[in-house]
Amino acid sequence: MGTSAFKLHPCSARPQGRHLIRKAPGEKYRSIPPGGRRVRKRHAEDKMAAVRWRTPGPSLYCAALSWIARSSKSERTMRSPDPSPSLSRVDFGVASLLFAAAVAYFLLTFTHSFELRDEGYLLRLASRVAAGEIPHRDFADVYGPAVHTVNGVALWLFDGEIAPIRLMLVVIKGGVVVLTFLISRSLVTRPFAVVGALLAAAYWGRVSWNLNTPYAALYTIPLCMLALLLLLRALHRRSTVAYVVAGLVAGAAILFKQSLGTFCAYGMVLSILGLGALEEESPEESPLRTRIALVLWFIAAIAIVAPFLTRMGVQDYLLHFLPLHLIMVLIAAAVIMRGGCASPASIVKRRLLPFAAGLCVVPGITAMTYAWWGRLDELIFNMFIFPTTIINYYIPVTLPPLSLSVLLVG
Repeated sequence: MGTSAFKLHPCSARPQGRHLIRKAPGEKYRSIPPGGRRVRKRHAEDKMAAVRWRTPGPSLYCAALSWIARSSKSERTMRSPDPSPSLSRVDFGVASLLFAAAVAYFLLTFTHSFELRDEGYLLRLASRVAAGEIPHRDFADVYGPAVHTVNGVALWLFDGEIAPIRLMLVVIKGGVVVLTFLISRSLVTRPFAVVGALLAAAYWGRVSWNLNTPYAALYTIPLCMLALLLLLRALHRRSTVAYVVAGLVAGAAILFKQSLGTFCAYGMVLSILGLGALEEESPEESPLRTRIALVLWFIAAIAIVAPFLTRMGVQDYLLHFLPLHLIMVLIAAAVIMRGGCASPASIVKRRLLPFAAGLCVVPGITAMTYAWWGRLDELIFNMFIFPTTIINYYIPVTLPPLSLSVLLVG
């Protein structure tokens, strides 16, 4: 018997159109309208023999999907907890233990080393803030005003003692270990997140003078990590408030070490745009829109490297920019394979604008304050123009051997 008399729906329990029944074994099939009775209750034999004609394809397809869903659910209940932006009490308990252990470890070496040139220079500027001066208004420097303000307030509160500043750095580095765990927990299971936190504790606990010096980077890195954690929450839950708060923290990071803060904010913008482009499961086919989006994506990849092209070598690019560009290539390939991307207007309205609004708050207030003092030009020159003329962009560490690099990439 053919199936041309009705239309099949992939996951429907019954054919669409006219129904086919058989009255008794051996008799021919006959059709009745969709609204008619399916089985005529003449006698028990007819009732037991009456069946609906079903095609095996859709039924087996739906049964297979149902079995896969049940199997996946049972498998998830048996294995360890999945990565999730919603942290449990156990996660916060583990984070507290990691923080206590990291702080205890860092306290073993927080009084070691003293570098007269860099640390003395930073503490000298902090002492000027403690005396009432304002960074970039009363004296010039190549870092943002926030680092000298925090150091100066710490010196003022503790009567010029250096040890409290180092203790403050111990707490901040402990926070970095916790943030490493929390960020990792959003992406991997708990054991791997703990391993990441332990690696962070090993790195930040090294006996090195630059890890006990109140550099701008030691404030900027934790702020960038906190902004990233908030952004992960915003991306998973599509929370407008989380986007705004993530932008607020990222904007504050710029006022410490402006280079790190700016790169962090730029990367977060790329993350928002990249995930937004892949958000819709079935994007509307628009070849022109896809081409324009890919061209803008390529320009964004070049723009982040352009300021350093004349001052960096191949090794600089491999270490600092290649990982980012590889991720951007993967996102572009995913957009091409899916046949398009989401509407740019929707991405900008629901994702990018809330983040940008938060991002501009702290730098905007700072800029208006310095403009009120008539020192906005000095602030911009000292933070963004002058450093590029005296600091050469160079690779900070030696690259591993080629064989080890190939192994790590593999």
